[in-house]
Amino acid sequence: MNWMRPSSLACTLLLLFAVGCAESQGAGAPGGGPRYADLDDDTAPPPDLVIRSLDDLEAGTGKVFSAIAEVPVRIWGMFHRKLPSDAAREMEDPYSADNRRNGINELVQYPFAQHPPYTNRYRQIALFDTDPLVRAVAIRALNFCRDRNSVGVWEQALGDPSPLVRLEAAKALVHIPDSDAAPTLLSMLRNPDENRDVRIACADALQHYPTLSVARELSAELGEREFGVAWQSRRSLRILTGRDYGYDQAAWLDYFSGPERPF
Repeated sequence: MNWMRPSSLACTLLLLFAVGCAESQGAGAPGGGPRYADLDDDTAPPPDLVIRSLDDLEAGTGKVFSAIAEVPVRIWGMFHRKLPSDAAREMEDPYSADNRRNGINELVQYPFAQHPPYTNRYRQIALFDTDPLVRAVAIRALNFCRDRNSVGVWEQALGDPSPLVRLEAAKALVHIPDSDAAPTLLSMLRNPDENRDVRIACADALQHYPTLSVARELSAELGEREFGVAWQSRRSLRILTGRDYGYDQAAWLDYFSGPERPF
């Protein structure tokens, strides 16, 4: 009865699913993932350890399933652009900034690579890579991971010479604010020589700081010639106060100094 026999395609798909599950479980299990148990959370792993551990993980997965079928673990890569170890090698390529950028973008898509020690390595790259676009991508990866331990890195990156890096740092602080960043965000917002997109991101991030000084600075930007800055400043004011006086700076200032005392 041929209709009862599973097709070869179905068998292959089931096997690939099992390989993928084993890869994911191995990465997150207490004893089955990359060997980082001896590392402090605040200590980023050396690049060769990241690559070597991922190699071991993939090789081990392949050995387990080789007893079931002659399907190497690399077949799982048919459904992904590259394996984690390949992405890690690209991330650590000293000769190609494009490869480092692509490697970070690939690696961070894996759930297990959105936690330490991988995030520790992204922080190193965000601070010390020589290419500004790679630094910006590393900060974006940390933002994607919602890594609260990276707040200090984002604050430091607000002073980066590259506007791309400053932009990603300000955008990260929109999702995970920190009170220590408020003065720098205010300074960047009011600086007319700052990149427009960076100023917009700063105005967005300031929605989390319900203080009179922040509200006054945002209201001062409502008359800004760059409409994107004015629009975002108004939006942040609405979030901070629950009120909307449009772009009327005088009305906002009257509200701040009135008897209601919004903050």
